[in-house]
Amino acid sequence: MPRSIRIFSIFLLALAWLGLLLLVPNGVYWRDSGEFLLSAFFLDIAHPAGFPLYAMLGNLTAQIPIGPVAWRVNSFSALLALLQLLLSSYLLLQITKEKFQGSQTAIFILCLIPPSLMLGSMAFVKQALVAEVYILNSLLLQSIVCLYFVFRRTKDRRYILFASFVAGLSLANHVAAILFILPAFILLCFLEWKEL
Repeated sequence: MPRSIRIFSIFLLALAWLGLLLLVPNGVYWRDSGEFLLSAFFLDIAHPAGFPLYAMLGNLTAQIPIGPVAWRVNSFSALLALLQLLLSSYLLLQITKEKFQGSQTAIFILCLIPPSLMLGSMAFVKQALVAEVYILNSLLLQSIVCLYFVFRRTKDRRYILFASFVAGLSLANHVAAILFILPAFILLCFLEWKEL
C-alpha cells in the first residue's frame, strides 16, 4: 500500500486506541466485570468455565504500575478490542485481494467498514471497555481465520500449526470455542487435504 495510506491507517488506529482508553472506567462497570477484575488480579477462578487465559493475561496487565488496577485490566480489554479491529480489517483485505482488483485506496476504504461498524455497535464498545472474556475469545477465533488465509496464500504448514496452537489457547479462554474450532477443522481438512 502507498505510504500515505499506511500513515493514515496508523493515525486511525491511534485515534481508536485513544478513544477507547478515554472511555475505560476506573472500576467495576457492568455485569461480570467485577468478577473478572478480581480473578485477573488474584489469579482466581471466575464462574464456570473459569477463563484461565484471560485471568493470566489480565494479571500481567494488573502488574503494570500505571493507574488503578481496575483501569489496567479494563485497558487490557480495550487493547484486545483494538487488535480485533485491526484483524477485521486485515481479514477483509485478504478477502478483497482475492476477489477484487481495484485501486489501493478503494480497497483501503472498504477495509475501514468492519472496524467502523464494530465501533458503532454499543455491544462491542461495552465489551471493549470492561474486563470481559468475550473480546479475547472472538480475537482468538478471528486470528485462526486470518492464519488460514495466510496459509492459503503461502502454502506454509507452520501457519496451520500456529492456528492449532491458537485454537488451544481459545479453548483455554472459553470452552464454547469448540463450536467454531471443530467445524473449522473439518472444513479445513475437506478443503485443504492435499496441502496438509
